[in-house]
Amino acid sequence: MIFFIHIIKALNLYRKKTDTDNLFWIHLDKKMPTGAGLGGGSSDAATALWVANQFSGCPATEKELQEWSSEIGSNIPFFFSHGTTCCTGRGEIVQDIPSLVPLDRK
Repeated sequence: MIFFIHIIKALNLYRKKTDTDNLFWIHLDKKMPTGAGLGGGSSDAATALWVANQFSGCPATEKELQEWSSEIGSNIPFFFSHGTTCCTGRGEIVQDIPSLVPLDRK
């Protein structure tokens, strides 16, 4: 039950930032051990923000979601990045950087 805390915080933040009263039904099927240090809770929170935005007609940009997410967790913004990134600060400052190796190699 503890892993739902990240999702609930994310959805409450989304409601506050978008001034919506939408409610969401959540089903979480988690295979990663809680507290494993693999970013599971943070990725859950980022996904909850993104999905809430999708179901609400996308009133927020992905950049806004990324910025808002730092209010509830330092490494949540990372999960809105695409490709290779450099994270600084507490992990909340995310900068896209060129990949050292092409990601589409066969």
